[in-house]
Amino acid sequence: MAEFVLVVPYKFAMVFTLGSLSLLASLAFLSGPYSFCKKLLRRKRVFFTLSYVGALLLTFVFSTLRKSLILMALCCVWQVLAMLFFAVSTVPGGATGLKFICWMLVKSVEKCVKYVLRL
Repeated sequence: MAEFVLVVPYKFAMVFTLGSLSLLASLAFLSGPYSFCKKLLRRKRVFFTLSYVGALLLTFVFSTLRKSLILMALCCVWQVLAMLFFAVSTVPGGATGLKFICWMLVKSVEKCVKYVLRL
C-alpha cells in the first residue's frame, strides 16, 4: 500500500475518494436516500457533512484537474479526518458504538488467529 501511495499518488487519491463515495452510497442505500440526506443535513451534522463532501471534491479536483501533489496530500489528510468525524457522528452510539465494533472485530480476529495457529 505504501508503494502505491509513493509511486502513483494521484491514482491513490482517486481510488480513496471513490471508496469514500462508495461508503456514502452504501449508507444511503441502507437507510434510504431521502432519509439519509435528511439525516446528514440536520443542524448538528451539517458541518461534518459539508466538511466531508468538501474534502471529497477538493481531493478529486487536485488529483485530476489541477495535479497539485501538496494540495492533494493535504486534502487526503483532511478527507481521512473528516471521515473519522463523519463516522463518529453517523454511527449509532457514536464513539462508544465504534469502540464496541472495533472490540468485536479484534476479538473475532484473535479467535481466528488462535484457531489457525492450533492447526
